[in-house]
Amino acid sequence: MSGRGPFPVEATDEGLASFLMGLRARGISDVSVLRALEGVPRRAFAPPRYADLSLRDVALPLACGQTLPAPLQAAAIAQAAAPRPGLRAIEIGAGSGYVSALLAGAGLAVVALERWRTLAVEAEARLLALGFAAVKVAWADGLAEADRLGQFDRVVVDGRMDDPDRFRRCLSKGGLLVGGTAETGGARLMRFRASGGAGEDLGPARFGPLLAGVAQGR
Repeated sequence: MSGRGPFPVEATDEGLASFLMGLRARGISDVSVLRALEGVPRRAFAPPRYADLSLRDVALPLACGQTLPAPLQAAAIAQAAAPRPGLRAIEIGAGSGYVSALLAGAGLAVVALERWRTLAVEAEARLLALGFAAVKVAWADGLAEADRLGQFDRVVVDGRMDDPDRFRRCLSKGGLLVGGTAETGGARLMRFRASGGAGEDLGPARFGPLLAGVAQGR
């Protein structure tokens, strides 16, 4: 089950074509990810006061001090996960649910964990309204719960990982781990394979720290 729902396309926004062309020009080439980007309305995940910025390549503030990642970073995360129909993914740090929707729209069955209750509840309602009933959002401490949920084909961590091997243990054979790491020159988007190795550096990215525990939010 892919979890892909009936996408309400932002057909009235004249900037959509330019938005997609800009992402293609910057390295987003996976057809399934591009289709998800076209169909998943980013404005539905942005706070209403920032809706007019939804097709610009900027990160936007969310409640609880979190951020909606810039479209290029969200697309790069989804592309790095090499989505294929029938594969299972777990996402640590669901935030607004935008990356979850892209992953599901590109074919993955997604379980998303979010430590902030406010964000988890809102993300679940938003994804359900957009037709992603198969994306399961849980209010949970991803640092504590990820390895209790079994193994997954893909693990996506929306934050800086101090110990990637902690999440690599959640991978099934042939699986991929995608997430951020903190380096001297700043955070990097990295991809690790279940079989081991140092990981593949996919370029600079903006990731916040991973925090333990759960919180209510506002």
